[in-house]
Amino acid sequence: MREINLDQPPNVMPKNTYLAYGDSRSGKTTWAATFPRPLFFSDDTEGGWDSIANMSDDQFFEPGVKPIVWALNKMDDMVTMRTKAEPLIASGRVRTIVVDSLTFYCDLFLNFLLMAQAKKDTRAAYGDLGSHLRDLRVKTHMLGTNVVWLCLAKHPDDMFPVGGPMIPGQQADKFMAGVHYIFHSRIDQQKQGQVLLPPVFEMRTKKYMGYVAGNRLGGRANQLPDPLVGDYQMLVEKLGYNADEIRKNLPKILANGSGAVVQPAPVAQRPPVVVQPLRKPNVGPPR
Repeated sequence: MREINLDQPPNVMPKNTYLAYGDSRSGKTTWAATFPRPLFFSDDTEGGWDSIANMSDDQFFEPGVKPIVWALNKMDDMVTMRTKAEPLIASGRVRTIVVDSLTFYCDLFLNFLLMAQAKKDTRAAYGDLGSHLRDLRVKTHMLGTNVVWLCLAKHPDDMFPVGGPMIPGQQADKFMAGVHYIFHSRIDQQKQGQVLLPPVFEMRTKKYMGYVAGNRLGGRANQLPDPLVGDYQMLVEKLGYNADEIRKNLPKILANGSGAVVQPAPVAQRPPVVVQPLRKPNVGPPR
């Protein structure tokens, strides 16, 4: 049993779970990289970290603190990465886990399942994938930090009129039900006369043109602008937090960058022990 504390301390980084989905190059990875101290579990074949490498230092939540990226290419890499991440989360060096992307990871895992079968049984493979994804979601959310799942978009069609994340089977609905926020990323590019204006990268925070989006928190979360055009700092400030105070309250990162430490409370100093010199007893002259 675990007792849940509903009191949220002010201006301490909120720990939430997010699912952001959209087309390729719609800004998902760059947006996730603006979260506090992110650690990316990235698909090795997609190479989505290229967009992070091209970000300027002032785009990160803490200038000078770049995301950490680990590339996965085997079906057991996710478990290995999660275990390896635990001490970094405990130390404060990592404050956000980003899975980039869950769509490609599903393809990787499903392919391994099918290749391992002596006789091809696609239905059984999809069933095993569904069980694995549930276990993956539950255990990753138990890490006790922000978690951001990035997915490609499944567009509406005649059979499925509502667009959403590209996740196989029933786990698409279960993932959406199991996170705090669902955002749909898209690019809006308008014309002014004959001139094509610069693209605007949007996060839709509410249902938009048949694409699902929203949150389960209520309160200020329901007041988020739609679209949200901006980074993590804008998101938390719209939720009523002070981003500068959040940065100030994060643990200090060690000089070698391997972890972070909270400054220990000063130890009360004991008063020095005064040792009196040994005095010889008064002994009179011999009689």
